[in-house]
Order: sequence, then C-alpha cells, then structure tokens
Amino acid sequence: MLNPVSQKRPLLPMSDHFTSLVKEFGPAVYRQCFGMLGSRADAEEAAQDVFMIIHNKLGTFRGDSALSTWIYTITFRCCLRRRAVKQPRFVSIDDDQCACEIPDSTPNAEAHAIGRETTLSLLERIALLPAHEAAAITLFYMEEKNYTEIGAILDMPSGTVATTLHRARRHLHALIGNREED
Repeated sequence: MLNPVSQKRPLLPMSDHFTSLVKEFGPAVYRQCFGMLGSRADAEEAAQDVFMIIHNKLGTFRGDSALSTWIYTITFRCCLRRRAVKQPRFVSIDDDQCACEIPDSTPNAEAHAIGRETTLSLLERIALLPAHEAAAITLFYMEEKNYTEIGAILDMPSGTVATTLHRARRHLHALIGNREED
C-alpha cells in the first residue's frame, strides 16, 4: 500500500495516520482559523470542517507540495467560505476560553492579563482585514511561514505575498490606531 501523504512519513493505517495529522496540525489549523475568523466558536467549527475535508481527501494528496502547504491551503479556503457567508464575530477580551495562550513569562498576573488583552485585541483587528491579508499575517507571524510557503498556500507569487503583508501591516496599524482613539 502506498502512503498517500508522503514518502518521508512511515506507513500507517489510514485512521492512525489521520489521528497523527490532527495531533500534529490541529493547533496550527486552529490558529489560522482564529486569525482569519476572529471567533473561538467559528475557529473551532472551521477547524473541524478542515479536518473532515482532509479525512475525505487524504487519499487524493499527490505530494506535489508539502503536506503542510496542502493542509494550510484547505484551511485558507475553508475560512474564505465562512467569511463570505457571515460577518466575523469577535471574542470579548474578557473571554477566558480563548485558546490563544500567551507564554507565561510575565512576572505577575497583571502583566499577564495586559498581554492577554493586547493579544486578543490584535486578533480581533486581524479578523477585520480582507481575507488574503488576514491569512498572510496569520501564516507569517503565527505559523512562521516564509513568503514562498505563504504564496503556495494563498496561490500567489512571493512578491505578491510581500506586498500583501505590507498592505496588511498598514491596514492593521490603521485599525489599531482607530481603536486607541475610541
């Protein structure tokens, strides 16, 4: 039996392989969904949809790109569909259930709370960006993907990724500036 995912991965039964994919890529898929949708509930639903698609299509993966690129592309397209259907909902900065954790390197609880509030506020603003910009920012800063990888995921040349990131940073800066004026 040929392994449908990669020659580098050991051969596993399909159910074991799928389980390992969920464990390996689940947090990253969720972060990308949260970054594009801005809501914990929407991100969880989108991540479930992504893994349903992966489960159903895993046998069709040809290996023309990296497995992570294939998964992030599915995630991006799934989030695009969700954004087209409904306006992004926002997570309250008081929502203790947000899965976006800040490393616990803060010296005290107050500093941790401020860092958490800042992170959630930033994620709310990212969700307001156009879909390609939100995806590019999320992939670049949260998933640490390079321009080539982002270009493959978003189906755009690397130069366009650079322009998209520049535009996203400008828009994000304006959104943050507008929040501070409120």
